[in-house]
Order: sequence, then C-alpha cells, then structure tokens
Amino acid sequence: MDAEQIRDEDVLKWILGQRFRAAQKKKALEIRKNMISAEHDGIDEPAGIKAMVEEMNVRMKKQQVRVDQAILRVMDIIEYLPEDSLEKEICEYRHVDMMSWRQIEIAVPMSRSQCNNRYNEAIRMLLQNARVKEIAHEEREKYEEYIQQKSEAKKWQKKMAEKNPGK
Repeated sequence: MDAEQIRDEDVLKWILGQRFRAAQKKKALEIRKNMISAEHDGIDEPAGIKAMVEEMNVRMKKQQVRVDQAILRVMDIIEYLPEDSLEKEICEYRHVDMMSWRQIEIAVPMSRSQCNNRYNEAIRMLLQNARVKEIAHEEREKYEEYIQQKSEAKKWQKKMAEKNPGK
C-alpha cells in the first residue's frame, strides 16, 4: 500500500468522524450553558447573563445544523457501500449511531479485530469509488490543518508537563 492510499484512508476516516466531532462540540456548548445557568439559578439574573445564555442557545442551534449536515454527508458516503454488507453496517454503527467498538462487536457479533478488519475493508471499498476519492482529495487540506493543530497541541501539552511535572 503506497503512502498516497494510506493518506486517502486517513482523510476518509477523518471525514467520516466529522459527525462525532460536531456532536462533541455541541455537547460541550450545552454543558457550558447549563453550568452558567445553574450558577445563576434562582437569582435575579443580570441582562448580561441572559444575553450570554441566549447567545449560547444560538450557537448550539448552529452546531446542531453542523451535526445534521455531518450526518447527511456521512450517510451519503456510506451509501456507496453494498446495501446489505457487514462493512456498511459497521460503518453506520460507528459513524451514524456513534457506537463504541465494544458496542459494535456486541451488535455484529464479531471480535474487535474482525470488526476493525471489516471497517478497514469498507474504507478501501469506498476509496474505489471515484466520487468518494474526489471528496477525500477535496478535504485533504482541511485534514492536514487538523493534524497540524493536533500536533501543536501535543507539543504544548508536553511542554507544560515538563514545566509542571507534579501536575
């Protein structure tokens, strides 16, 4: 397998994971909003707090739109897999239903390694489709930015751990 194909597989997996990432961001917003609301529960809230909570509601609605768009995009990509294939079922469990690998191995039922093998085969099958390959190439730059940000975050985390070894 050449580096280009491995890269396409990584990009496609990242694209398929967008629903999960969007849902995580929405959940984080909800938690923040609930914490702010709880801190001011039962007291006469100043207008600034009400405005902030309302702004968070607007942001959560926008994030829900992103989640919905991600679901549709993921489902569109998965549709290129054979209709009643185990590969498609595993991809749907993972990227639409957001099931853990443990939940998937129980639902299928297969071992974790068998599920992973089928999942990786699904990725290879998807990349045989010209449209899916085109989508992966279109998203390559965003994926590279994402990887760069993760790399920088890890470097920062390591630097902080070296500065404060007891924490």
